[in-house]
Amino acid sequence: MGGLHFDISHHLIQRAGATVDTDLNLPYGIRLLFGGELFYESLSNDVTEFDASPSPLTQLPLYCPVDPSGAPLPHCPRQFDNDASRGVGAVYLSAQWRPLQKLTFDGGVRIQKGFGPRPYDLTPLYSGAIVWNFLPDFHLKANYTTGFRPPAFQSTESSLGGLNYGGKPNLKTETSQSFQGEVNARLLRNVRKVRELELRIDYSYTFLDRLITIHQGSYGNTGKRAIHSVEGYAKLYLNGDHFLQASYTYLYGTQSDSGVQRNVPNHWFSLGASFNVIKHIGKNKRGFGDVAFDVNTNFRSTSSARTAPMTSACRPRPARRRRRGRPTSRSIGCRRWRCCSSGSGCAFCASGSPLTGSSTTCSTSTTSTRTSSTTSRRRRRCRRRRRRGSTSSRRSRTIRSVA
Repeated sequence: MGGLHFDISHHLIQRAGATVDTDLNLPYGIRLLFGGELFYESLSNDVTEFDASPSPLTQLPLYCPVDPSGAPLPHCPRQFDNDASRGVGAVYLSAQWRPLQKLTFDGGVRIQKGFGPRPYDLTPLYSGAIVWNFLPDFHLKANYTTGFRPPAFQSTESSLGGLNYGGKPNLKTETSQSFQGEVNARLLRNVRKVRELELRIDYSYTFLDRLITIHQGSYGNTGKRAIHSVEGYAKLYLNGDHFLQASYTYLYGTQSDSGVQRNVPNHWFSLGASFNVIKHIGKNKRGFGDVAFDVNTNFRSTSSARTAPMTSACRPRPARRRRRGRPTSRSIGCRRWRCCSSGSGCAFCASGSPLTGSSTTCSTSTTSTRTSSTTSRRRRRCRRRRRRGSTSSRRSRTIRSVA
C-alpha cells in the first residue's frame, strides 16, 4: 500500500526503581508516612528507518546518512534523539493530624534530585491542606501545593538535522505553586426519587515559573504564567442509577512574556446525563450464574467561549451622573478615553490616541486625527465652559438662598 513506511522497533525507553515507605500512628490523632524512592530512566536507540516506498533518497524532507564513500545508507536511518539517562533519588514525609472529629490537617515535604549524565538540581516540595466539616453535609477545603517538572529527554537531547524541534541541554526544571479553596455539600438525601444532590464551588490559583515551551523552533524556558480558575459543579443522583450533572468553569491566565493567555477559552459549560435503560441482564439466568449486566445510555455536551479583552485600543469612559447646575465632561464635549494594553493596566487619556506596545502612557500616534494644537484649543474651551458652569451654579445657589 502507498504512504510513508517507517520502523521504530529499535527504540528503547525504560524506567525501573524501588520505593520504601512506612507509616506510624502516634498519640493525639497524629499519623506519619515517610519513605524514599530511587529509580533509573533512560532513552536509547531512537533511530527511525524508512522503507523504500516512497524513496527515502528523493521524497523524504530530510538528509539521509552516507557511508565513507558518500553513498546513502539503506532505509535512511535517522536518529531523532540522542541517548540519555539519569538516576533520581527522593525522600518524603507526610503527616496528618485530627485535633477534632470534624477537623483534619495534612502536610508534607519531599526532596528530589537527579543524578548522572542528565541531572537536575535539588528541588524541595511542600504541601498543606485543611478539611473542616463546619455543618452537617457541608465541608470546607483549602490546600497549598508546590510542584516541579524536570525537562524531558526529548527537549534536551534532540539531534541536529532531524524532524524534531531543537533541544537545549541546559534547560531548567519547571516549578509551580497552587492554591485551591472549595466548599461542597451533599443535600436532599433520599427525598422521594432523589438519592442525593452534590454541589461544589471552588477557586484555584496556579503560578508557573520557567515553563518549557517551543519558541522559534527550539525548546526553552519562558517567563512566568498565572492562572485563575473558578468552578461550579452540580450532580443529581436519582433512583434507578440515573444521574444528571452540570458544570461551569471560568479560566483566566496571563504570561509575563506575552500578556493575556488567549489559546484557551475563558468560559466552559458542560452538561451530562446517564440513564439506566436495562438493569441486571442475566442475573439468576442459566449460563450467567451471579453475573449481571447493565445497559446505560450516556449524554454529554461541552461548549466554550472566549471573551478577549479590548487591547491596544481606546474606548470611551462612562459618563458620570450629571449634577444640577454643573455640566459633565460628556455634556460639554470633553470626552475622556480609557486606553488598555495587553499585559498592563489601564490609563485615562485626554485624547483618543491608543497606547503604544505594552506601555501605560498615552501617545500621539497616527491613529488619532486630532493635532496637538486642536487638542489644546479644545482643552481651553472645556476649561472655559467648566468655569461658566461653576459660576452659573453659584449664582443659582445664591438666588435660592436669598429667596
